[in-house]
Amino acid sequence: MINQYIKLFCLFLCSAALIMLSGCYTYFEPDLESTPVVCLNSLITDGKQITVEVTRTWRYSETRPENKILDVDLRNAEVSLYIDDKFEEKMVLVSDTNRFGEISNYFEANYIPKSGDKIKIHAIDKTYGEAEAEITVPFPIDIDYVNTNIKKNDASYAKDAFSSTFDMILNVYFTDPASENNYYIFDMPTYESILYESEDSYFHVPIAESVSLRPDYSFEPIFSEHISPLETIISDAYGLYTVFSDRQFSGKQYCLEIPVHGSYKCDYTNHPDLENKLTVDIQLSHITTDYYSYMLSLWAVTEGVSGALGGVGLGDAVFEFSNVSTGAGIIAAQAVSTFKLNIHDILNSGN
Repeated sequence: MINQYIKLFCLFLCSAALIMLSGCYTYFEPDLESTPVVCLNSLITDGKQITVEVTRTWRYSETRPENKILDVDLRNAEVSLYIDDKFEEKMVLVSDTNRFGEISNYFEANYIPKSGDKIKIHAIDKTYGEAEAEITVPFPIDIDYVNTNIKKNDASYAKDAFSSTFDMILNVYFTDPASENNYYIFDMPTYESILYESEDSYFHVPIAESVSLRPDYSFEPIFSEHISPLETIISDAYGLYTVFSDRQFSGKQYCLEIPVHGSYKCDYTNHPDLENKLTVDIQLSHITTDYYSYMLSLWAVTEGVSGALGGVGLGDAVFEFSNVSTGAGIIAAQAVSTFKLNIHDILNSGN
């Protein structure tokens, strides 16, 4: 009951502030010095090719890049990759077009990073200057094993098909190394499918197997360790991020407990020799400290109380963390551990 009164009081304060700010207004351009700088963004993964987006910052009055009016890509930048303090190669500009006709520009390297590599990315643009950032790729921390506890399995069997709506608990076990502070992100897909191979059906390929998953991340307390008591009262703070640290279990085995609601379908009609190969990849990523700091700053800006108050001028502005020399962007790294689950086998075995 006390929490409800506190929440109502905070909502009252916010409403009062909005009323004070909703009177007569006029648009103006603050005459503040704001020189655009180079921005670097890259998530480097152990064993995968390195790509980096090279853009520039912009003034609020320039509109926004997502409106497709403002182009902030720095295609003529010179981007260099260094491994363990030694020059490796010049990264090459790649322009990809998706099926909606949207173009994405990024720089790509031939080098495949591995755990332990110290990686530096340095970019120079003739107009906006230069920027660089350096990180070390972490080592993977394996998922020991995954247990599944089926709580509900409303299965339907037919001659050529099997389907189910189910609830289950995923128990994901891993062991944290005690030698250092470690940071993690957990991830799992929300939809996976396998299509029939059909040469004469280009526009519509029947689905052989499919699974839809809806994990409830609010149930696992470690995902909310960064949320203050005040934020739990005022905002819907739970279940939004799956980033966490090892502060509560350093050097020990930990079990992530995640309820999942899902549906599964398997159709043998056009593929009688179907072998139920559909698997779901449960992923635990060991991430760099900078990546962790960036994710928490992103949460603070978009979901936290400080970000909300700063956004309406009632507190200091909250900014996203950056490890780039210009203060714009993030160069992060991760090593991913994957555990494969066969949903068909789980539902039919009850395990």
